[in-house]
Amino acid sequence: MIISVAGNILSGKSTLARQISRLYGFSYIPQKRSELNFLEDFFDNIPEHFFATQTSFLVNKISEIEEEIQKNSNLVIDRSLFEDINIFAQLWMDNYSIDDREKKLYSSLSNYLLGTIPLTDVYIYCKCSYETIAKRFSQRPRRSFENKYPPNYIEQLCIRYDHVIFPSNAIIVEIDSEQLDFRDDKTVINLMNMIINYMTEIESGEQLSIFDDRKPVPVSTPHIKILGKLIQPISFGTNINVKKKVIYLAAPFTEFAKEESITREADTPKMDLNIQKSYGILSVEYQNLLKKIKKYLSFDGQYEVILPHKDENNWGKRYLSNEQILDAMIVNIKKSDLIFAIVTNSIGVHMEFSMMLMQDKPMVLIIIDEKTDGFYADGLKNKSNVLVINVNSMNDIKKLLKNDRIENFIQQELNNEKSI
Repeated sequence: MIISVAGNILSGKSTLARQISRLYGFSYIPQKRSELNFLEDFFDNIPEHFFATQTSFLVNKISEIEEEIQKNSNLVIDRSLFEDINIFAQLWMDNYSIDDREKKLYSSLSNYLLGTIPLTDVYIYCKCSYETIAKRFSQRPRRSFENKYPPNYIEQLCIRYDHVIFPSNAIIVEIDSEQLDFRDDKTVINLMNMIINYMTEIESGEQLSIFDDRKPVPVSTPHIKILGKLIQPISFGTNINVKKKVIYLAAPFTEFAKEESITREADTPKMDLNIQKSYGILSVEYQNLLKKIKKYLSFDGQYEVILPHKDENNWGKRYLSNEQILDAMIVNIKKSDLIFAIVTNSIGVHMEFSMMLMQDKPMVLIIIDEKTDGFYADGLKNKSNVLVINVNSMNDIKKLLKNDRIENFIQQELNNEKSI
């Protein structure tokens, strides 16, 4: 599957393309910085450098697409080849004295090269007004070649984008990029869910009658319209699953476990009587508290939450040796992006957040004052990616879940894409 993210300069397309790549595992085809070297000379003399510059852009991008297709059948392209040819190159050919032979040669070459790669399946067009783009451009540090832009260059591009008609054999998704923040994972996930659901309906043949008139379809939502038609059903190269950020929920075990014997499960080693007696099961009340915290930390399914007490040893009903506990801890900590730790005298919890500290990953440490003096957790209060909160008892944790302070910290640390 190939997605091309289209849009004018500073419309948000690069941020969206990178987010799709990060969240869904698509190969990302960027606008290469090496190509910027051409632009210094290009804007000094557009007619003289037109053919070499535009051809290099085209060839380099197509070469990278071909290379990435060998690795991953799902690609996201930052600015489509369609735009390179039909908006940017066409702007120069329409407004400058480009040699007719070069125009003809460029058109023939671009048509040939496009035929060597798979077509784009979905165009996501980031629509943005001239006023907004001009404002963003004025606030952004200028690269040297940008000072050489022709008069009204951005305005001319905006006019062309306002009248652009993307290829009709693809799904066209039009987005109001002034209203949607692509740095927010939820926005990108909702957008991709719409596209995937729409393509599922296409493949099932349920909405074929709506494609010919190119009108918005019923799956449209505020600021997003899905348009266009599809000639061939899209074949997914790989399963598309959102790669959610992972939060590790560390909590004390032994001090909240009942000392009672447990029934050995079939896949666990046989325990002697002494181990069986000392190996407890967490109380239902404590289980419910941890379940509530886990649900809160998922933020309506935005993040995956690892709760070892449930996921690994089934609240104590599944016996794990010390070696098995440590192995599971290491594996889960490595794949986690943030830890939410309830800090008491538990050695296990201190090991867990210490592992995260060594990897410089963000942490939320809830210190239960009646259970501990905080050990060295208190010493992390001034670390920028650590939030330390002291509460009196375990019962106070429920109140924290209504406090925006924790949510804001987690969202900032896990959704830290800064570029526009």
